[in-house]
Amino acid sequence: MSKSSDPAAKHAVVDLTLEDGEEDVDTADFLDGWMTHDDMQLLDLRWHRTSVMIKKAGAVFWPVRILRADELLTNGACLTGGKYCEFLGDSRRKITSFTSLHQLPQFLGPTDPDTLEKYEQTKSKLQQYKKGWEKWKYGFDLLVRAHGLLAQQHNSIERVLQESARQAIIIPEPEKPAKRRKVVKYVPYKKEIKLHVGDIIQYNNRLFAMGTRQGREISQIIEINPSLPSPLVLDSGYKLKRSDIIMRVKRPDGKPEKRGQEGCQKPLKYFFFSRETRLKGAQTMQEELIEMVKRDRNEINEQAMAMATGHRERVR
Repeated sequence: MSKSSDPAAKHAVVDLTLEDGEEDVDTADFLDGWMTHDDMQLLDLRWHRTSVMIKKAGAVFWPVRILRADELLTNGACLTGGKYCEFLGDSRRKITSFTSLHQLPQFLGPTDPDTLEKYEQTKSKLQQYKKGWEKWKYGFDLLVRAHGLLAQQHNSIERVLQESARQAIIIPEPEKPAKRRKVVKYVPYKKEIKLHVGDIIQYNNRLFAMGTRQGREISQIIEINPSLPSPLVLDSGYKLKRSDIIMRVKRPDGKPEKRGQEGCQKPLKYFFFSRETRLKGAQTMQEELIEMVKRDRNEINEQAMAMATGHRERVR
């Protein structure tokens, strides 16, 4: 097959060999790490038809694995984004990008007819290249080993689920007369909690991803005005939208939440609230900053006036 028809020729290959001064990693530990990672799946074990590993032999199906999302985020070689896979069996740990999984046939196990066919095809091409054939066989062994581990894990999970289903006890509901039956309509949120001035709430700042530690903020409600787009005035100055999810952390009277309402998180529009005046003496961070600037400006003006007055008296 010519080089122009090789899928790998369309993608830049990146060499991940460790440079001088970098921390080395034991190869066996590294391989065990990706094989046993929680996010690793059987679908990530693939073949890549390429000639980039041994150009003289032409295009062959090389064993590869698809890199996980967390590896892409922490890998400096993947700055352009996209999808990447690693060629197995090569100590240089080369990776290449791909556009579609159709380019990478799935590895179906060591005894699958498709695998045996690819093995014989590759053997006929690479046997004359001793080092290349050894690399390919080592990569194939890694693929087989990872497949065995992941298949065993998958079967264990299946057995647990089947055993749980057998042990589940289904208690039938007692039959009731038709006239007494009620149709239960599912309602995702109900208005049960009323917010008041002085409540301390938790919410997620929209500048950060939902649920992250950086985005979590806690503020006190200092005023409520339902006619505004952001009905809650917070001491932090943050403008909450009615669709933002919040949770009341503490009530102003210190009483606990009613049973079943502890840790209730839902959009602001599903809380009760009515107009309440500003909490006495409370200010937002922006208001405090404005007042501080005004106070400093007045002090500067007073000092300037005092200096000017003293200068006029000395001139007289």
